[in-house]
Order: sequence, then structure tokens, then C-alpha cells
Amino acid sequence: YEALCTTDYTDVPVIEVDTNRADLTTKEWERRASILGFRSGQSLDPETEAIELVSDGVRNVLLVGPPRTGKSYSAQRVAASYLGCDVNNLNDAAYTEVQFHHGWTYGDFIRKMIPTTTPDGDLVFRDQAGRFLEHCLAHPGKSVFVIEEINRANVQEVFGEAFHLVDPGYRGKPLKLASAGVDDDSPTSLVVPEGLLLLATLNDVDRGTFPVDFAFLSRFASVPFRPRYDVAAEALKNRGWAQADTLTLLEALGSVGDLTGYHVGHAYVLDL
Repeated sequence: YEALCTTDYTDVPVIEVDTNRADLTTKEWERRASILGFRSGQSLDPETEAIELVSDGVRNVLLVGPPRTGKSYSAQRVAASYLGCDVNNLNDAAYTEVQFHHGWTYGDFIRKMIPTTTPDGDLVFRDQAGRFLEHCLAHPGKSVFVIEEINRANVQEVFGEAFHLVDPGYRGKPLKLASAGVDDDSPTSLVVPEGLLLLATLNDVDRGTFPVDFAFLSRFASVPFRPRYDVAAEALKNRGWAQADTLTLLEALGSVGDLTGYHVGHAYVLDL
């Protein structure tokens, strides 16, 4: 089987055939080939695919997959690649990272009114910029805005005007904000810079998430992140696991994903 899968026919090791595996299904054989590193299951690793999309001019990228498949890790590396900095120095660059949850609102993302007092003690309401508006105002050029777990909030409600402005056709064009004019010191419009890279991670298995409609998804290039059992197998091998034990564990995890639809990300096993 290894000889059929490998691209190098000159150095195929001798393999003892396990007769107990004669009844494996095609899917189980394919999974074993992936675990042993004979097939990756995709032409590019997802992180490289995302970097190439950004290099081609894509500015909205969605990293989609079950938990612990490397989405957050890759988002930071894609951001560092775009900004031309070390991944450990992102906080010193034009970079903002937020994590959505059920409590996120339009006010947190774009703008909200907050009560405050004047020097005379009078109660007044003033505008406070949300994280996305604040980022756009601070970084009119090349920058990165990362949203972790984007579907854990009601995206359409949270984005408001930005729902349309992140589209490439509307980048750089100002749109008047609904509360413009309430506070003389606040910005009157939102402009999403053409150089802003919007990266978002999306968990596609958990039920505690909001649906994301097609109109929003169509504004993003989606990169699938799936469990990489070959990566898990290599990590376990480096920790001294026997190949037979590694195959038993990872085949079982693959079967769990097939039966339930809830695939187990490879990062779960990296510290075993």
C-alpha cells in the first residue's frame, strides 16, 4: 500500500502485512494512509493556502473547521506574513484580535452610546468607538483584524454597516454611521481601508453558535481546516508512541468523527 501511495518508488521499506486488517473498509485504508503520511488529503496545507490567497489580493479570509485543528495558530502566522513581521511581535504591529461570544453587539464592534458626566456633574451620553471602528480609524493603511469564533455572535447584527463595507467593492468608501452628529467629537462615517486584512475563524461543528448567512459568507474566501492525522501521528512518534498504538488511537478518533459528525482536531493529541 505504501508503494502505491508514495511518489518515490526507489526506497520503499519492507512491510509485514497484518492479516487482521484484511477486512478494513476503503475509508479506513484511506485514513491509515493519511495517518502514516502517505497522503495529506489536500494539495496544500491550509495555512499555506490562506497565505497564497492573501498574496493574490484576497482581503477577507475565513478559516473553517472543528476545534483544535490549528485555525487560531495559523491566523496569527498569516497575519505576520501579511504584515512582514515576526509572529511574536504582532502586538507591536497594526494588528487587532478579538474573540466573539454571545454577548457581542453592534456597540462593541462599531459604536455605542455610554453615559458619562460633565465637570459640572451633569449626566450626558457620548459616543464610544467599538473595536472595529477604532481599528479602522487607527490604521488607514495595511493592517490585520482577526475575529476568533466569529459565529459565536450574531454576525449580521454585530457588523451593521461593516457587513457591506468589508466587500472589496466597497473598501475605501465612507458610509455615514446611524448615530452621526450626536457627539461632535465622534467620527461621522466608517471607512474600511483597502489594505485591511480581515481574518476570521469559524467553528463548524459546535451547536452553541449562530448561523452565518450566505450573503456574509460570499464576502470571504473559505479555507477548510480538517484534522491532520499525519501531523498527530508524527507528534506521537516523537513522544515515543509505538506505531501500532498510534494507529489504534487515530483510527478510533477518525471513526468517532465519521459516526457523529464531530471530528476531533489533531491538536488534542499533541501533548499526550
